[in-house]
Amino acid sequence: MQSTAFAVHPMHVESVAWIAERKDVLSTLFWMLTLLAYVSYVKRPATLRYLVTITIFAIGLLTKPMLVTLPFVLLLLDYWPLNRFDSPKAKRQSHRSVPVVNKRRILYRIIIEKIPFIALSVVSSVITFLVQLKGSAVAHIDILPLKVRAANAFLSYARYIGKLFWPQNLAVFYPFDADSLAFWQAAMCVLLLLVISIFVIRFGRNRKYLSVGWFWFVGTLVPVVGFVQIGLQALADRYTYIPYIGLFIMIAWGLPELLSKWPQRKNALGLLMVISLTALGICTHQQVSFWNNNFTLFSHAIEVTQNNYIAHNNRGVAYDVIGRYEDAIEDYKQAIRIKPDLAEAHYNLGVAYHSLGRYQDAIEAYQQAINQAGRCQGTL
Repeated sequence: MQSTAFAVHPMHVESVAWIAERKDVLSTLFWMLTLLAYVSYVKRPATLRYLVTITIFAIGLLTKPMLVTLPFVLLLLDYWPLNRFDSPKAKRQSHRSVPVVNKRRILYRIIIEKIPFIALSVVSSVITFLVQLKGSAVAHIDILPLKVRAANAFLSYARYIGKLFWPQNLAVFYPFDADSLAFWQAAMCVLLLLVISIFVIRFGRNRKYLSVGWFWFVGTLVPVVGFVQIGLQALADRYTYIPYIGLFIMIAWGLPELLSKWPQRKNALGLLMVISLTALGICTHQQVSFWNNNFTLFSHAIEVTQNNYIAHNNRGVAYDVIGRYEDAIEDYKQAIRIKPDLAEAHYNLGVAYHSLGRYQDAIEAYQQAINQAGRCQGTL
């Protein structure tokens, strides 16, 4: 059920339908290959298997830096299901506690083993940050203060959890609107995450899949949840491609155990699986249809989000391409109304005016584009 839900969930449409996100699918392939190679190495330790695992991981990082959290996930897998934190003797005699010295020795070996993976992740993170900073994609701390980023991050965690179970109003772009952030909502989300974490730690001692699944989800989202704000989005469907695996682990192992004492458990699980996967499949089919062309994609984004200046601007470009300049101008004006400093929309507006022969209007729009671009450069 876990793999099927991963394949048909509507939140994963963006990673598959958007050709620019082929790197998401490809990097996840290398993520899974790294896990397979690592499990093979753990079962039969050998230098060659270890080097193969590191090599696959390095290739995955070159595909997409999202894999920087993989060393952390390897530690989770060491905890469960590989159970490497227990000595072999303790595994055979589970009623006896593992000596502290042996536990420390095992822990040191496991951590030292991860150093090359961590080093690759650090190098990849630094390079990615510098490239994004040079490309002006990293928001300055003066523009988006840390408390605003943190509030959006915790809200995003809650929204991602909600969209797993109720994937509605999905869009290609969710605008980051700092003015609309309610900090009491962020506080509630922090409380929710704390409650779930405490629950997982409390009951995860005997149900290790809870801890692994939850911290897989939380940990793998850290690079993209917004503490370091890259881009203009508040969140993105594509960011859940790997993190949702953690929540699927919790569900796939948790539901059977929760219903283990019910005589009709198999029938209930089978029926629930059919209903859930059918519903997800229908939602995914509908979501895929929005990716048919730029008009359906950005019109849907405008419909299900508020103040989506990127969607208005991009739909305007689509209108411009087919010669519907009046419609394009209206969308550009909407984008500028929402975000007056969007230099790209001012420039596009000038292009549309020029196409209609309204040269004076075009000159004014171009001048606004230059002014806004200059102000943007001045804040970086």
